[in-house]
Amino acid sequence: MTEFFDKPKGLKDDHLEWLDDFRESGHHNMYDAPRFIMAHFGLNKQDAFKYVEYWMATYKDRHVKKGIEKLTSAYKELKAKEENNE
Repeated sequence: MTEFFDKPKGLKDDHLEWLDDFRESGHHNMYDAPRFIMAHFGLNKQDAFKYVEYWMATYKDRHVKKGIEKLTSAYKELKAKEENNE
C-alpha cells in the first residue's frame, strides 16, 4: 500500500510514533487524530490530515517490518545462547 503514498514533506518519525501511541492508548477514535496531532505538534490542518492519512496507509507495512525485525533479533539471541551453552 505504501507505494501509492508519497511521504508528506515535513513528516518525521516522531509524528508516526506519536500516532502509534495515540492509537495504542485507546482513549480516542483515530478520526480525532488530526485535531490532536495539530495541537500537539503545532501543525496546520492540511498537514495534520496528510500525516494521518499517510500513517493510516502505511501502518500495516511499518508494523509488519518492525515485527519481523523483532523476531529476527530474538532468533539471533536464542541462537547465540545455544552456541554459548554447547
